[in-house]
Amino acid sequence: DCLGEAPIHKAAKAGSLECLALLVAGDAKIDLCNNSGQTAADLALACGFLECAKFLKTIQHTQTMK
Repeated sequence: DCLGEAPIHKAAKAGSLECLALLVAGDAKIDLCNNSGQTAADLALACGFLECAKFLKTIQHTQTMK
């Protein structure tokens, strides 16, 4: 979209852990940044969705370890 946000960004801003899990299972890029340089985890944290941010950070850490 015009903000450079992918579906994973939208799900993070909405606090939808279920959507995030589905997107991650579908190999969504979780380290993708929007036009402001924010990842989905950054947006989840900024919107107060701590569980979503923690989920994304855990997945990101797991992917980095591979």
